[in-house]
Amino acid sequence: DAIAEARGSRALVLTGAGGHFCAGADLTGVEDTGFVALLGEVLAPHLATGSFVIVLGGGHETSFGHFQGYASRDAQVGILNWDAHPDVRELQGGLGHAGSAFRQAILHPSGACRQFVAAGLLPHVVARSHLEFLAAHGARFVWRRDLSPARIDEIYGSLEGPSFVSFDIDAVDQAEAPGASSPSVGGIPVDLWLHAAYRAGRTRAVRSCDIVEMNTVYDRDNAAARLAAGAEALAHRGLPVVHVGRVLRNEDEARPGGDGPHEGQ
Repeated sequence: DAIAEARGSRALVLTGAGGHFCAGADLTGVEDTGFVALLGEVLAPHLATGSFVIVLGGGHETSFGHFQGYASRDAQVGILNWDAHPDVRELQGGLGHAGSAFRQAILHPSGACRQFVAAGLLPHVVARSHLEFLAAHGARFVWRRDLSPARIDEIYGSLEGPSFVSFDIDAVDQAEAPGASSPSVGGIPVDLWLHAAYRAGRTRAVRSCDIVEMNTVYDRDNAAARLAAGAEALAHRGLPVVHVGRVLRNEDEARPGGDGPHEGQ
């Protein structure tokens, strides 16, 4: 109901309560298809105008609602998922969940998912059957061990047309992000996470982002919350700005003598 009432709003914050709290989402609504459909309906008009949209909060089922914002208006979209897992699990009882968002997007009858890339995967938490699913549907994946600033730039450069990026906080090593729904040993270090966020804003193909799976119950000193906020801030920082009649790539370039962030920062 809250999402339905928020049509036309510029910002919407969802919180859970009682026994249905998980990563900021009230699962009494997420457990049916209404949540993602309404989320997609709220996002669609903003995506249609070319606004750079960032969806903050919820479990990874939020990403399927994000995808619906494109699919509901017959728009093709690529997806880049920064995550320890590809999140292409099968549905449970015919219902989607936090681990199935991208299977649902890839198999969506609209055919709106043009490309899917999962980056930051950890071999010890990824099922062989999920890798086989990706291969069968022409999707790509990149292991955590193969990531570097240059490889991250290469991944963004491979995006084919309008795309959205999903940042799952459990992609980050659990020592740095204890407040994740599924903490990961050996995950992405903070510098690469923030570089990936900056490149999301920097890359013209990227039209929107979501930042999900932060679990405040298990966070320590707001570490994961700060990583989520940092990702959001750096994605914005990478966006083009207009200065004296021309488009500049970021705020640093707009300052006299500024040469912008260097690769790897």
